[in-house]
Amino acid sequence: MLERIEKALTAHRQAAESLTEGSKNYLYMASLLCYEAALRGNRLFIYGEEESYFVAMYMVYQLRRRHRDLKIAVLMDSEEDFDRFEAHAAPADLLLAVTKRQESPSLDRLASLAWKRDCKRVGLSALHNKSLMQKFDVNIVVHAGDPFRIDEMHLLAVNIIVNSIDTVLAQQR
Repeated sequence: MLERIEKALTAHRQAAESLTEGSKNYLYMASLLCYEAALRGNRLFIYGEEESYFVAMYMVYQLRRRHRDLKIAVLMDSEEDFDRFEAHAAPADLLLAVTKRQESPSLDRLASLAWKRDCKRVGLSALHNKSLMQKFDVNIVVHAGDPFRIDEMHLLAVNIIVNSIDTVLAQQR
């Protein structure tokens, strides 16, 4: 059992180091887009696909808990949420999408809607999803094969972005 724990901790550390080395500039750009949208009073739409929806919900929860007046909505892969996005998305709003899927017609559709609305687009994806995520202004790619490790790194990225938004908004008060 101890070997399994050590192996899991090593895998986590390696994935975090990979995220740090390969994506720190993208994390900075994603944070910048997010807090600029928040400062302007634009909406932040946080989309999570399948089990990545829980990562999206976590982000929304953390931001709402700290900034009740923030215009933020969590979206999932449903017609109702796509209709809501289409009805309310405006130029300079922000779409942050989290997925582990290799191909996603739903996310492809949402990215196209965001592009048509002139929304900023930030993606958190896995290594195998590069082609889809090219439709985003900033894409943070997690280099891990294990779905649980991908979720861990997406949560780490979300925490970094949330803390950036929190820091900037706190300075404005």
